[in-house]
Amino acid sequence: MTAANLLFRALQSHSFSVNPVDGVEIEDYGKLAPNAVHHLFSHRKNILASVALEHIERVFKERKRQVHAVRDLCLHVNDGELLTLVGPSGCGKTTTLRVIAGLDEPSAGTIRIEDRVVNRVLPKDRDVAMVFQNYALYPHMTVYQNIAFPLRMRKLPKVEIQRRVSETADRMGLALLLDRKPAALSGGEKQRTAVARAIVRSPKVFLLDEPLSNLDAPLRVELRSEIKRLQRSLKTTTVYVTHDQEEAMTLGDRIAVMREGVLQQCGSPLEVYNRPANRFVAGFIGTPAMNLIAGTIVEAGDAGEFQFGKRRLPISKPTNGIRMPVGPAVFGIRPQNVRFQTTENSRQDRGLIDVGEGIVRLVETTGDATNVRINLDDREIIARTTPSCELRENDRIQVAFDTTHVHFFRADESGERVS
Repeated sequence: MTAANLLFRALQSHSFSVNPVDGVEIEDYGKLAPNAVHHLFSHRKNILASVALEHIERVFKERKRQVHAVRDLCLHVNDGELLTLVGPSGCGKTTTLRVIAGLDEPSAGTIRIEDRVVNRVLPKDRDVAMVFQNYALYPHMTVYQNIAFPLRMRKLPKVEIQRRVSETADRMGLALLLDRKPAALSGGEKQRTAVARAIVRSPKVFLLDEPLSNLDAPLRVELRSEIKRLQRSLKTTTVYVTHDQEEAMTLGDRIAVMREGVLQQCGSPLEVYNRPANRFVAGFIGTPAMNLIAGTIVEAGDAGEFQFGKRRLPISKPTNGIRMPVGPAVFGIRPQNVRFQTTENSRQDRGLIDVGEGIVRLVETTGDATNVRINLDDREIIARTTPSCELRENDRIQVAFDTTHVHFFRADESGERVS
């Protein structure tokens, strides 16, 4: 095999689309049809590459003050893993993605892709693909030119470009539109053109920034499943940013939860859900959110009691063997673990503790379940029950908690889970 052939194959397997402005092609993933998602992922070869972020800081200067978008972030994405970065707006997740891509330079720390330090490597040479919500087609180029652009940037032979563009256009149903410019295309045709431009590359790492946020609910669910299935099949190392915790839970091999630039917890979806590291994670992951009740732990025999308002709940021996410290604390219980009691016998069910009477303030039916908002003195909690629930506003009910699924958190700023 000649040196020219070797170089040609290397360029094919390491192609990277380049934007004339910042060095990275911005592609649309916001309105993909399921078959288009398949083509986007199925085009690449099985190239594995881990991503490591070591003590990453990103500081922006704003007038006379500094804004810390990312603080001391340490994160490792394994070969072929799909990691979801989730958190509220402004938490630093998109900045983290841009740092990996090379669009933002970290103020401190080290970025590694496949064990190679890439801090000073140009975006076009990192072999990553970053996908955003918008089409970002080049308006002065035809459909053919848009699709061919990343191949031309790698200076592939003209014959090879023509072959690959022709195959891709046929696959995406664009063969009759190759001479049109974006202004003459419908929204669906623009979408297919953007996808066609994406599937001619084989990056080591995919970076997806809220790609499904512009879709309606049914299509979002369908594409979410398709993305997960294909990523599992091809083992493309992927970092997926979303503010939707349900999307993060269903897609990710692991979830990394961020808040104000700080990584709060990283673990499997069930680990983060069942054992939240702190109050923020407990309240952010899960729909409806975990009930968090501020109160005080007081001594009462070997175990103690949790007091909030005029109510006192016995605390069983903690499963981790750590005795709950006396003083302010926050009690956490998920809505599905709040029960209604209607008879004396049901109050004796194993693991349930009687909380006392509550008043129903709102009943919300979702179809597959019913969320009931209940006032306990001056505190409101949510219970999630069956869709056949017949409670009405202002009903008085007996409330119980399933003590096998409760959490205690520190009342200080850390909000750390104690038990």
